[in-house]
Amino acid sequence: MIASAVKQSNIFARISALLAISCMATGVGYSKPNLLTEQSDSPNSSASDDVSGSVLTVEIAKQYLADTASVKTEQFTSIDKAAAEALSKHDGNLYLNGLTSLSDAQAEILAKHTSVLGLNGLTSLSDVAAKALSKHEANLNLGGLTSLSDSQAEAFSKHK
Repeated sequence: MIASAVKQSNIFARISALLAISCMATGVGYSKPNLLTEQSDSPNSSASDDVSGSVLTVEIAKQYLADTASVKTEQFTSIDKAAAEALSKHDGNLYLNGLTSLSDAQAEILAKHTSVLGLNGLTSLSDVAAKALSKHEANLNLGGLTSLSDSQAEAFSKHK
């Protein structure tokens, strides 16, 4: 009887977390981002301007912070730790929807961001990363997650 109640409790926690994440998402579904930079719209651009699958570095992060229109952050599939640190201090909404993976350390850093944080390209997270992101204090968009462990569901059920 107690085991049944615990199982039911875990199911409710998982459902609650998934509903909370769904409510936090800013759109219906997730579409692949445009992989070309702003500069590629110019007549002198070439295929080398396509940075799909690239790393968002601290240099690119600094360029974005100086002029948010100059960089399409959603085109990057990974981010280095220094870039995460720089972007976590950004005052406005931050959409990194192209990221396909996030380390525990990067999640902890990005969780300090104080505005909307979009990470819709992530399909999975470690339990440690989920716990770190659950401490994020603004809207957290994780619309790409395909599953949650019990501990992740519990962590996200506490997200404010």
